[in-house]
Amino acid sequence: MTRRTRVFLATTAVGLSLAGAAYANFPRLNAAEADIRNAIANLRAAPGIYEGHKAAAMDLLERAYGELQAAKGSVR
Repeated sequence: MTRRTRVFLATTAVGLSLAGAAYANFPRLNAAEADIRNAIANLRAAPGIYEGHKAAAMDLLERAYGELQAAKGSVR
């Protein structure tokens, strides 16, 4: 195994462990993100007969999802 491969594998392992730690540190935010993703999926599957309200709701949910991502990113 080359040095470059070892470095790549080591940094990948560190990144995955940090990602796992971040996931474990925010169980409520992670649950909220899952709920938001589910709500967006349900809205996408709904018929488009809601005079723009469906699109507005999806936009708000996507913004809320982004805020949760930002909140998790701001905690170090």
